[in-house]
Amino acid sequence: MHSRVKYCFLITCFIWANAAAAQMRASLGADFMILRNFSAHQHYMTIGQTIRGEWKGNNMRIPVYAWFGYTNLGKFENKGTAMAINPATSPQQIAFTNHAEMRHSHLSLGLKPYLKGAWDAEEGWNLYGYAGLGILMAKVNNHFKPAIDTSQYSAPVASGTGRFKRLSLDLGLGFEMPVGGDLFLYGEAKTAIPVSAYPSEFLFNNKYNPLAGSIGVGVRVLF
Repeated sequence: MHSRVKYCFLITCFIWANAAAAQMRASLGADFMILRNFSAHQHYMTIGQTIRGEWKGNNMRIPVYAWFGYTNLGKFENKGTAMAINPATSPQQIAFTNHAEMRHSHLSLGLKPYLKGAWDAEEGWNLYGYAGLGILMAKVNNHFKPAIDTSQYSAPVASGTGRFKRLSLDLGLGFEMPVGGDLFLYGEAKTAIPVSAYPSEFLFNNKYNPLAGSIGVGVRVLF
């Protein structure tokens, strides 16, 4: 865990040190997105928003970005079996349905290379990518039906509310075009791939969770 955090910190420092060394221009963008969680046993769709800043200096070939995204609640269900702790307990197992809700926020820092066009283009259209490192911060609510007495039964997931974090590799591809002045319209697809899997008792599946993919449309203003 500590080595990954240190690596993320060093990459971030490198990006911002290079940005600070050049004369800067900035842009501010916001979009509306539809997000899908592809994690096993926890598929859901929800909506969200991303707010981001971007910076580019005269001597910088590739802009840098920082964004913060957040989502509405995503709802899903899981089937499970609670097993009796004591061999004398009857019944020995109880089938239940876990009605769950999850929302997450996402902080990401990285690079935005342009494959066609330019960050400050005044005409035509642009094609760009994203590559960065981030932190996913999530909250999950689990509710069992029927209710399970956890003093007598052991369930594969905890009931109630829990929070967890994941380091992520953030990738994306987008299209944008100037529409007058310093205003751009854009559409893009992004994914956040967890690169850590700290165990959480509130998740059926701890690996690659949440594994989020989204598509969004928004506006960007260049200053």
